[in-house]
Amino acid sequence: MGSLLTTARVPAREQFDFWHEVVCRQFVPLDTRREESGPFQGCLDATQVGGLVVTDITADPQQVVRSCQSIASSDPDLIMACLHLEGMGAVEQDERLAWLSPGDLVMFDSTRPYRLLFDSRFRQLVFHFPRQRLLPRLVAPRAAMAVSVNGRAGVGRLAADFLRSLGEQAGALDVRSAPTIVEQVLGLLALAFGTPSEPEDEPASPAHLARLRRLQAYLEEHLSEPELSPADLAAAHHISVRYLHRLFELSGCSMGDWLRERRLVRCAASLRDTRQAGRSVSEIAFAWGFNDASHFSRAFKQRFGMSPKEYRARACSAGSTETG
Repeated sequence: MGSLLTTARVPAREQFDFWHEVVCRQFVPLDTRREESGPFQGCLDATQVGGLVVTDITADPQQVVRSCQSIASSDPDLIMACLHLEGMGAVEQDERLAWLSPGDLVMFDSTRPYRLLFDSRFRQLVFHFPRQRLLPRLVAPRAAMAVSVNGRAGVGRLAADFLRSLGEQAGALDVRSAPTIVEQVLGLLALAFGTPSEPEDEPASPAHLARLRRLQAYLEEHLSEPELSPADLAAAHHISVRYLHRLFELSGCSMGDWLRERRLVRCAASLRDTRQAGRSVSEIAFAWGFNDASHFSRAFKQRFGMSPKEYRARACSAGSTETG
């Protein structure tokens, strides 16, 4: 169910303070500022879709600042992906400034300072989720933050159209469809933001990024090997383990985190596949490189919000409903 919060029912002198509390509670601790005093109009409508929170925000001009002090007080490790719908705005992070007009997409990372600037009344759809859900899919996550993507053409248009539709229908979605929808969102964001517009520093040079892609492709082909280690991967590509770890820093996670994410995604696909209905959950987990059934179940529930058995049952139920 959605959660609607508005300043309309709050006395004018308390409206901006109320708005500050609402935004901090919905997202992360931060500072809200504005140049004018007096009444403030803001409305926030939030809906949970699986592990993704969809928030429709309409508000008066303001600045939002996530400082080092705010991060130290609470660090929930979130990525915010925004579809800008009305007004003008900007996002600043990592010394980059992305200007936003209606239809643009932008992302920023809660683990590093950022600033949001809105000089006029605006509306945004904000999608926030644990950063590790998306980072393994991006070649250079830091280079993808505070970069404006045109949502009116190309892959950006595909992502923007899907996010806009999700914002409109979030409250009416069947909970059984949530995992598939979230996967679609993450896939489209990875496509739209997957190619950095410019390397952020020397380690993100084209040669380094190309080598990282080769490492990730090799891992994708060897997901079923439970004993695959950084030393094995480094030896197969004639590089040092230290250099391998440096390359994976570009993806925002360790090699182990990247492997776990890809294995969980493959397991989920196998559990949804009706042709594999005769295989046990453990058999599927072991086939994709897990070697401990209990560890797999815990990791799967943390990743998808339900146990493997529940996930398979809901997927089968949804499939029978569609065919029926």
